[in-house]
Amino acid sequence: MSLTKERHVLELDSVARYTPWWQSTKRLKEEHDALTERLDHMKALVKSVYDEKDPARSRITLKILKLRVNDFISALKEHSEWEERDVFPVIDLYFRRLMKPSITPSIWVMERDHELAVLFVNSFVDAVDALPEKSTLEQNRQTAAHLMQACLILSEHFELEEDLIYPLADEMLTDIDYFYS
Repeated sequence: MSLTKERHVLELDSVARYTPWWQSTKRLKEEHDALTERLDHMKALVKSVYDEKDPARSRITLKILKLRVNDFISALKEHSEWEERDVFPVIDLYFRRLMKPSITPSIWVMERDHELAVLFVNSFVDAVDALPEKSTLEQNRQTAAHLMQACLILSEHFELEEDLIYPLADEMLTDIDYFYS
């Protein structure tokens, strides 16, 4: 028995009809992949703060992370607004019509995860700003912990969203193909 969870992969190449929904699904996957890659890179930088032996170098890494996290949060906000406006309502409406359970409660949980992660990011930014010029390794690691927590929440957020949305999006693509065949 394997303890690793199998991830759902969107089957975008097997679609017979390229519809606006296919384009939205493709964009969803591409943006998730790009955001996940950036998140993984930030996690690696945070880990380097924990591994660093020189406080000055780890403080520089924290300042670099502060710049990157602001860009990441802007991209995440834009992505989330698009999902809430163009993706989630379509999925919810489609599956409500089929008398399946609503995805609204799950979306609510994902929105709360997003908000909690942003709170940790803000606390990280505040902690970086409050670091003394001669901060210790321990102070730098405590500061990095705020961002690591945000990264862990966001990683779980993306996994939950992909586990929920990707199968539904695939089902809709299959139904659209069936309808036009």
